Amino acid sequence: MLRQKNLIILSIIFFLMTISLPTHSAQQSLIVCYLVYYSECPSCMIKYNNYLKPFYNTYRENETIDFLLIDTSTEIGQISYWDIIDTLNINTSTLQGFPWVIFHWGANQLVIIDEKNLESVEATFLAILVDSGYTSPKTSQSSPLPISIESLDLPLLGISLLLVLGGVILLSIPPIWYFSQNQTQQVLKRISKKRFSILSGLTLISLLILTYQFLDYIRGGCGCIGSNLAQVLLYRRYDHLMLFGIEIPFVLMGISLMSLIFLIISLISIIPTPFFIAIKKRRFLTITEKNLQLLYKILALLLVISFLSLFYLLYLELFLLKFICLLCTISQAVIVIETLLVFTWKPFRTNLIPSPQN
Repeated sequence: MLRQKNLIILSIIFFLMTISLPTHSAQQSLIVCYLVYYSECPSCMIKYNNYLKPFYNTYRENETIDFLLIDTSTEIGQISYWDIIDTLNINTSTLQGFPWVIFHWGANQLVIIDEKNLESVEATFLAILVDSGYTSPKTSQSSPLPISIESLDLPLLGISLLLVLGGVILLSIPPIWYFSQNQTQQVLKRISKKRFSILSGLTLISLLILTYQFLDYIRGGCGCIGSNLAQVLLYRRYDHLMLFGIEIPFVLMGISLMSLIFLIISLISIIPTPFFIAIKKRRFLTITEKNLQLLYKILALLLVISFLSLFYLLYLELFLLKFICLLCTISQAVIVIETLLVFTWKPFRTNLIPSPQN
């Protein structure tokens, strides 16, 4: 009888110990802390080492907090950056750049500390421990639709300029050689010097910007001159087209489109008609006025496509990123102005040769 009582008592003790274990486990994961940084950014790593790492070293053995490290430059870590953004429904446009400290606890309670408020990391953590209903002080948020030029890379801009000028010089060699051989004084046959100069200048500006953005895209940026890496990562989710498994950046498509548009403008403007291309004294190609009129229709279609693409870019800036890039704005303005100039251009009106003023 005594033995049975002892067994009953031991069973009760064991049962109480087992039901108390989940409570202890819950305490261990009371707060989940995500440390989000970008290892390829020197300034981010300085802030990480000054604020996040000391906090992590101090509390990593604390039973009330679990740390998860997320390097957004490699996506190699315990959890994906985009998994966190999507799961916690974080609006990245309201936050400053990396590093971030994200506290998540209770019934989906969330506090995010961005680079402007890293001094408050420890105080925020201790406040959450004291009061589970704690709400964070408002983090510094981006001003509505900010325009930034603070991270313009001048060396990269110089390289872009050299590439654009080099391409222009190479493409200019054939027409220069042709007109020098034929001793032709009048080069522009269907467009005024003023209109052609404006179109040429705008195209060069656009190609310079697009080349800069493409080079920045290659090295891991988004092509926009902003320092908020969270916005860069967000933009890179939408800045390309997947075609047959190949990632084609929109900025590369823009370079191709603007180059083709200006090439067609130049052909319509300078080619005399009829124009013959002969190989070994055999006529290979004949260009007539009708061919140039077809080219003009193709040019109009390309400009319509370019103009419609602006609405997608504006959607990204105004509603997704909530950030206006000065370079993107200039490129968009160029497309609008070029569209107006081309659609008001009448290259095939009669009596325009030899001295057009349209």
